[in-house]
Amino acid sequence: KLRAGRYYRWTHDRIMDLAISNVPDDALCALRFEVGSTLFNALNEVELEEVIFTVANLVNSGGRSVLGSLEGSRRLQLARLNLLAARRAVEQSAFNSAARYANAGVELLPNRRRWKDPSKELMLE
Repeated sequence: KLRAGRYYRWTHDRIMDLAISNVPDDALCALRFEVGSTLFNALNEVELEEVIFTVANLVNSGGRSVLGSLEGSRRLQLARLNLLAARRAVEQSAFNSAARYANAGVELLPNRRRWKDPSKELMLE
């Protein structure tokens, strides 16, 4: 769990780069996803808004193996996270980023053929 006032910091970027380079790609994707998920679960709405792009990028970097194994309700939560990031990007006129977040959100949606409730449709404005 995250504790208020505690954080870790690398003493130098090169040390961080070296540490990360020794982690296998699939493990690094899973780690990024886990960090993003932890932040998503721990932050309140105001805090999340401040770091929405970081959290969405971490979650989205989980790769197909991690994201593909998620259950439907969790996929829907993460699709909504991407929708929030897309809307925020549009507000900042970052349209390419907005499209990337929107596409990631749509990819996370459960199989549409299984949906029986049309109110669960993801609508992008």
